[in-house]
Order: sequence, then C-alpha cells, then structure tokens
Amino acid sequence: MRPFHALALMLLASCLGDERAGSAIPDDAADDASPVDSLDSSQLPGRSCPADSDRDGDGICDSSDNCPEDVNADQADLDQDGMGDACDRDIDGDGLSNPDEGALGTDPFNTDTDFDGADDHEEARCRSDALDAASLPLAACSPGDYDGDGISNFKDNCRYTPNPDQQDSDNDIIGDACDCVEVDAIIPNSGPVAGGNTVTIIGSCLAYAVPAFGIEGSREFENLGFTALVAEVPPARPPPGLQAASPGPVDVSMKVHPDGLIRVVDGYTYTDAPAPPCELGLQVVAPTYGANIGGGLTVITGDCFVAGMTITLAGKSATSIQVLGPNTALFETPEHATSGAVDVTITTPAGQSATLAQSYIYGPAPPACEPNVTAVVPSSGPTTGGNLVTFVGDCFVDGTKFRLNGQLVVAPRILSPTRATGIAPPSDTTGLVAVKTLFGKTVSRTDDAYTYHEAAP
Repeated sequence: MRPFHALALMLLASCLGDERAGSAIPDDAADDASPVDSLDSSQLPGRSCPADSDRDGDGICDSSDNCPEDVNADQADLDQDGMGDACDRDIDGDGLSNPDEGALGTDPFNTDTDFDGADDHEEARCRSDALDAASLPLAACSPGDYDGDGISNFKDNCRYTPNPDQQDSDNDIIGDACDCVEVDAIIPNSGPVAGGNTVTIIGSCLAYAVPAFGIEGSREFENLGFTALVAEVPPARPPPGLQAASPGPVDVSMKVHPDGLIRVVDGYTYTDAPAPPCELGLQVVAPTYGANIGGGLTVITGDCFVAGMTITLAGKSATSIQVLGPNTALFETPEHATSGAVDVTITTPAGQSATLAQSYIYGPAPPACEPNVTAVVPSSGPTTGGNLVTFVGDCFVDGTKFRLNGQLVVAPRILSPTRATGIAPPSDTTGLVAVKTLFGKTVSRTDDAYTYHEAAP
C-alpha cells in the first residue's frame, strides 16, 4: 500500500488548509530553511545519480539512501532511526533484534506485540510473556520514571507524558494526558480466517497508528492522515495447542508510540462463511466537514467500490478520485456556494448508484494558521539531550520540524494537529532556550517553553 503515501501527505495538509501560502522567512530564520534546498538535484529520489553512486540500483542515490546496499525504493523506516527497514536489524526499534523477535514469536514491526503497555524488550528482560497481555513485568524489573511525574514507569498510565493525577476518564488504561487515539468505525468488521482482505479504520490521531487484530499486527497498512488508515487483515492465529485457526471475534488494537493505545473489544470477527453477494453501498465520509471552496482530500468507505466510479456532492462531481479497494476511496471535494449538509453519491460505470444522505457539511474555510508550539512536555531536560519530549501547539502537519536552542529535534513524529513527539538534541548551554517550529519557509518561535539543565553525574 505504499503508493498511497503521497495522497496521505496531501490529506494531512488538507485537514488544516494551505497554511504555507503567503508565509515568509523571518530575518533571523535563514539558517532554518529546509535542508532540501541545499541538496544537489542528483541526490533527490527519482533523479539520475552520478556514476557508481546507486549500489543497490533502487533509484535512490547512495548519499540519500537509508539502505544503500539493499533495494528499498520506498525508503520505509518504521522506527525513524535513519536506517531503512530493509537493512535495519531492529525494525521497530524496541531493543530486540529481528532474529531475537523471531525466536520469541514477537512482532518485529510492533514494539508491544500483545498491546499490554510493556515493550517486547522490557518483557523479554523481565521474563514475562510478551504474547500474553495478562502477563506483565514485575515492578522491580521496570525501574525509573521517564516523565518525572512521581509515578514509576510500571504504574504510570502515561509513561512519557507527566500526569501525577493519573486521570483516565474513559477507563481505557491510557491517561487523559496522552489519550489521543480513537476508533469510530472498522469497515468491514468481519472477514475470512485466512485474512488477506483489507479494512478501513476511521477515527482520530491515526497518522502514526499501528493496527493489530488479536495479537497479530498488520504487515501492510497505510495511514491516510489523522482520521483514517487502510490495513490488510492478517490470518487468524490458532488457539494455544491447536494447529488450525477457528472463526470468532478478536480485539482490534491501535498503538501510537510512545503512549497512545486503544483496544476495540471484539472489534473484528474472523469467519469461515462464504462472502455474501456484493451490494453497492456507502458507510462513512471522513472528515465530514470542509470549506466551500472545495479541494479537501476526503476518505469515503462502503462496499463494492470499483475503478472508474464517480463521486458527486450535491450533484457536483468530485475530482482526483482514487479507488483504494472494494471498501475505500479518496477524492477531492468540489466547490459549493452555500453552507450546510449535502448528499454524497457514488455511481459505477454500470450505472449502479448509492447515496449517503446529508453526510458532508460545507462551511467557511478555517482561518489560515501556521504551526507553532505553546508548550513542551516535560519542560526541561539535560544538556546531553536524548530524552523524549512532546510538543503541544497548533497546526502541526506532516513535515513540521522543531529546533531546541538552534538544534534540530531528532525523529519528529506528528501525532495530531496539536501534538508531536521527538528526541531532544544536546545543548552547549543551560537555561531557557528558543523553541522553533518550522514548516517549509514558515518559522515560529517560543522563548519560555523549554529549559536545559546540567546532566546528572
């Protein structure tokens, strides 16, 4: 599902409008321009490389290739450590090598195979069962307090986000302070025991979510922005002691490192019944709101979608339609002069049609905004860097970068328009430092959000 990546990036940006338009670089921000501006054109993907500088022949020049000796034109890097998945001995970055995960039976694409809140490496070190959510490492084996809120890591429901009150309004084991991931619909919510079919998951904060069915992670999935993802369902896992899987419901889990996790109990059902006859239908449009000027990239789910189908909103044709499978399509909304709810209709080349009444709402475009940080959590860290920080702010989109005291934050991940994480860089000074938010040529600055202190001896 890698070909959907460019569309996913468009969907992320379309959630907030085109905040890049009309922006200019402040006088003090010339050094913050995108590093792509200074690259030789031959280093960019899709351009020709100098002689003998593409050893693996994947079309990515060695100087830009995160696996220069292994073919990986998609440059996938799950743990964002700079080493592509094709050559990374620890794909998910949990501290267990891929061969070790194979020996343990854990998922090399998921830091927490059984979705119990304890990473596979931690469970292996503490000799608890990394395949059983009921088996947790002993508290004595999980020392430390990553976020400094006075709650030990083992007991903390937000290990990387300070929350001494441990408030958990929805009782989902994830504290309110870091609870972002939500699932509204799984379409379809059943399929064959053999797996291999695709489902669309609609919700919120899904930009970096990793889906799992039971304890089997999906090997092929594509995040379509903050509100949707498409995943290939893995085969059902046989019960302990049995060789064959049986039909039945399983939990669907969505995890976003480091804290976000949600489990939909019995959210998907494996079945051995033959698939019913296909009937054209619509189920969900996401997002449900867009500007009158149109152009918003939107996900639509349903049944029996086919290539060549058309989509109309209030009788006007949508553009850039991409049918991703029998249950999912992307499109750009047409312009609509008046505000209010409108019908969405799909029509197949054979003339069949289905309508979802009053399912999309037109309204005024939101005011243009620029990414900016209002707080950093925790608000201080050692001059050695290396600690995980969470940026709270507005208008974050994929591609937003952050600087602390002039140094780029390592491995930034945009979790939602208001939340991002990254690894703090080292600093040669202590005290309050400037926090800069960068997107393209737009730079904003906050001077009272983060403090460096001397590292403990």
